[in-house]
Amino acid sequence: MVLVAPESLSFTDKLTYLLDKTTHNYQTWDSLALSYDIQLRCSVFLHSWCDGFDIPASVISDIGKRHWKFGISMYSAEGDEIIEAFLKKKPVS
Repeated sequence: MVLVAPESLSFTDKLTYLLDKTTHNYQTWDSLALSYDIQLRCSVFLHSWCDGFDIPASVISDIGKRHWKFGISMYSAEGDEIIEAFLKKKPVS
């Protein structure tokens, strides 16, 4: 089965969407994990070669309680985008 989150959502909102669309009964996930390899696979396309985001602990916890393997493929910007991002100074927060 493949469940896909809407493209219009942020990365964290996509994770929350997928969690909300699946059962919150962790005993069901325990049972499924005995027989199946459960995977959450994500592709992230960065706006520059140095980009990032945070995932709330509650989302990470829910993924773990469901025994989902969490795979992320990250793709960085290419060519002029890398040079532009490198030369542009980001404010320190």
